[in-house]
Parts: sequence; structure tokens; C-alpha cells
Amino acid sequence: HNGAWQHGRLLVLAEHATLPDRCIVCNRAAEGQTLDKTLYWHTPFLLALLALNPFIYALLAFFFKRSRPVDLPICASHQRRRKVMGWVGITLLSAFPICALLGITLSDPRLLLPGLLASLGGLLVLLLGRNEVWAYRLTESHAFIWGSNAEWLKTLPKWEED
Repeated sequence: HNGAWQHGRLLVLAEHATLPDRCIVCNRAAEGQTLDKTLYWHTPFLLALLALNPFIYALLAFFFKRSRPVDLPICASHQRRRKVMGWVGITLLSAFPICALLGITLSDPRLLLPGLLASLGGLLVLLLGRNEVWAYRLTESHAFIWGSNAEWLKTLPKWEED
């Protein structure tokens, strides 16, 4: 497969890589289906700012991120799972504003905490439940991706570092 290698548990992709037609998550036949995804990455040193000031972290992460579009093979089952997780996440995310309005209308502040927890759960579902693979590192020439199926990775040649 041109432009695709394995490096331990990481998938290494060149810009125009050709991948096997097997699901990157479970190694079943992808039947030509792909996931058009944009991977984002920033230096891990920025994470130290998260504890100090989340606003400054978000601002710097936005301006100093790298991105790379990729087409990853994915089976119909995992495609459906992504859609379901998207709907569940969006539904849960909307719980806080709804509970806040109900709490204000009914003069019952006890509705705020369950709404806030449900919204945080929705955010986690959107971030973790829909993302099968993550950028480990993005360079000018390659994307290093983790989360690929181990058996799927074994079908690729080993990465020889430059």
C-alpha cells in the first residue's frame, strides 16, 4: 500500500496514501466506504496551559494547530455507530439549556446540575464516541494516527524512520 506504514500501534500516512479496503476500526470489509475526516494536532506542551487558563489554552491551540484531511476505510457498522453517537451527543448536549429554562420557569435550581452533567456527557460522547482514530502527531509530510485495529495494521509494511 503506497504511502501507508505501521509504526508499533501507530498508522503512518503520507499525503496521498492508499489504504487497504478493510475497516480501520474492526478489520472487516469496508466495501469501498471511507470516512472523510480532518485530523487536528498541536504540540502537547500546550496542554500545560489547560490547568492554568483554559481560555488561553483554547486560543493558542486554535492558532497553533496543524490539520490534515484523511480518507479512512470504515465498515457500514462503524459508520452507523458514528451517526448514532452524533445524535446521542447532540441530544445530551442540549440538556443543559433545556434544564436551565425549566429550572428558571419552575423556580427549581435543582434542575441545573442534571442538565449540566448530561451536557458534559454529550460532549464526551461527541469527542470520544464518534472518533475512532486520533492524530498522534502531524508533520509536514506524514500523519501519525493511533486507534487503528492491530490486525489491520499488521497488513502494512513497517515504518522506516527518516
